[in-house]
Amino acid sequence: MVYNFYRYGTYNVSNLVGDYTVVNCQTGGAGIKGFTGRDGTGKVAWDLDINNCNSGLWTSLTSTNSVRVYA
Repeated sequence: MVYNFYRYGTYNVSNLVGDYTVVNCQTGGAGIKGFTGRDGTGKVAWDLDINNCNSGLWTSLTSTNSVRVYA
């Protein structure tokens, strides 16, 4: 399953079980965070505050239920 986010905000995600490569190709210094709860609540599961379009972050997304794109 692939999700693409093009605007700042919080997005609920589902059915992310196991390990995935998370890539932040946002421009203008935007970052992305994964949260354990819906609607950006709960603990921060991972945080990519830099553009890592060339490498990605290999991580388990099983506990990720929402993603926030932030400035």
